[in-house]
Amino acid sequence: MPAEDSKTATPEERISAFSQTLDRARQAGDPALLLDVLAKLGQAYLENGDTPKALTQFDEGLKLAEERGDLEAEAQFLGLRGLALRDIGNFDRAIQQFRKSNRIARQLGHPLLECDSHIQVARLLSERGETTKAISQLSRAMQIAVEHRDQQRRMRIAGLLADNFYREQAFDKAVEYYVLAGEIAQELENHLAECGFLTKVGNVFLIEGEYASAVGQYERALEIASRLEDANAEMNILGGLFRAHAHLDEPGLAVMYADKAIYAARTIRY
Repeated sequence: MPAEDSKTATPEERISAFSQTLDRARQAGDPALLLDVLAKLGQAYLENGDTPKALTQFDEGLKLAEERGDLEAEAQFLGLRGLALRDIGNFDRAIQQFRKSNRIARQLGHPLLECDSHIQVARLLSERGETTKAISQLSRAMQIAVEHRDQQRRMRIAGLLADNFYREQAFDKAVEYYVLAGEIAQELENHLAECGFLTKVGNVFLIEGEYASAVGQYERALEIASRLEDANAEMNILGGLFRAHAHLDEPGLAVMYADKAIYAARTIRY
């Protein structure tokens, strides 16, 4: 397996391998390979926290795509530029890139690329506190994901919708979408995601004073987290169980879960 494709390779190793492949692509004059490697090298730089170098790769890829009239590659590089600009806090320019990518995706009839651009615009709007606009973007993305039966995207969008409804304090809608995301995660056997969504449902119930319901969600989440040996998730869930049992006036259980949360915290290696 090439070093750049290895799941165990470090970002530095991937950057080195992709840089070598990029040199070979330039020498061979292979534009298709060049576009592919520029995207991968830029993403490796992003993963390594070097956004300026990532932008350099994405800018070159975008220029080459435009010169070749490769609209799909152009839309993809616009999206990648948007991610990089988001990383450096330039939200206005990032949104512009994602909107351009969206227009090209619609022009090409590429619904999943269109879906992804809606998701990215929504994330930026949400981070700027424009949750109503974010929900509108996510609703469009959800329609596409449902039409194309893309469960991975449906799960992601449902989770993001729930987060935004939570920020709006529309807790019933937040629970609805967290539950949907959790059900899809279970179907996909993504147990870590399922655990996270169960925990978030528990958090909403806790805020709303439905303490017994919160306990039920937390216990289901804790079972998964324990099976996965995820100490971070366990610590958060145990904290929720402590608070729920304290509100239920069950001091014995509250103290037990508090002690377990402290123990879980001590096992975490930072």
